[in-house]
Amino acid sequence: MGVERNPTLIYDTSSLTDQLDIDAFGTHESIREIEVMEDRIILHVRLKEPRYRELVEILAGKIQKTLEYCADVAEKRSDIRITQKSVEVEFMS
Repeated sequence: MGVERNPTLIYDTSSLTDQLDIDAFGTHESIREIEVMEDRIILHVRLKEPRYRELVEILAGKIQKTLEYCADVAEKRSDIRITQKSVEVEFMS
């Protein structure tokens, strides 16, 4: 199951002036689709600019840590099981 993302509908990037905001938006804009599979989550990425590669990889690491934390808490405190174990980045050309 893939979820298409179109962040350009959410924000007007012309109003961004802070470099942190510009980088954050460019990172999210580079993630074109999120595919949730039974055992993993795949971020399909088409980089807006080459400099966003590292930022996308950092974000994937943060998502991985959050996934692990949520899976652990869900298993310990409820009947819910999160079956995804990894977050992968697939770069598209």
